[in-house]
Amino acid sequence: MEVKGIEIAISDVKDVSLKEVADSDVLLIGSPNHVGKPARGIEAFIDKLGKIDLKTNWVRCFRHSYGLKTIARMPRWKRG
Repeated sequence: MEVKGIEIAISDVKDVSLKEVADSDVLLIGSPNHVGKPARGIEAFIDKLGKIDLKTNWVRCFRHSYGLKTIARMPRWKRG
């Protein structure tokens, strides 16, 4: 996707090229919460980032979790 000269790439960590990540200006990493931690695939990806020459100027990570009350209030089609 490109918006006014800004290129945006959204990828699953399994499909991400570390070379492309290393040269990016901004990196956002999102993960579901699993037992109080990011998913294993996200943790492994973040570990790999520590081993490359990351030129990224801005990195942010976020996680999301649904509590049992939230899931109970969700419409059935959103629960999967």
